[in-house]
Amino acid sequence: MGEYHEFLSTRIEVTDGHELFAFPIDGKDILKIATVARISRDGMEIEGFQRKEVRSHIKEIAKYIERPDAMIPNAIVLAFSDPNVSFEAIQHSHEEVLGEIGIFRVPVVDLTKEERPGFIVDGQQRTRAIDEADVESFPIMVCAFKEDDEEIQAQQFVNVNNTKPLPKELMIELLPNLSFPP
Repeated sequence: MGEYHEFLSTRIEVTDGHELFAFPIDGKDILKIATVARISRDGMEIEGFQRKEVRSHIKEIAKYIERPDAMIPNAIVLAFSDPNVSFEAIQHSHEEVLGEIGIFRVPVVDLTKEERPGFIVDGQQRTRAIDEADVESFPIMVCAFKEDDEEIQAQQFVNVNNTKPLPKELMIELLPNLSFPP
């Protein structure tokens, strides 16, 4: 048995036996367990689904992360296709807890290679910004699922990223009430 990163996690079962896992992580460690699946074409086949990084956006997020009051309340979404990623439930006495509490294990990999057990489905800009920010650590939540079918991973990417931006009128209405700009 190899070495594993271990995270105290919650697991819930959703449709068709799929599972979702939620756990806190030091954002500086995300790139140890997951990589960005960049979109590319191999002949007629499309691989990956993430667009190129937006350097200006990453710099803005990193600058925000360096503030003492920084907090990012939305989770990084990861997909794990490695069969060695596992979850072990912990016995507890709370009967009304939705889901299970346990340890989510991700194999430790050689960081000199590009391969990782997981892929970033949503949050590549935030992940890069945390990695580049001049902070020792930055806690953030991860929401993860296990799936080795690239089509389903890509579908989740589309689902997460297929949202309408906030209407400009709403943003204009909210901005005067913020003590600092976004």
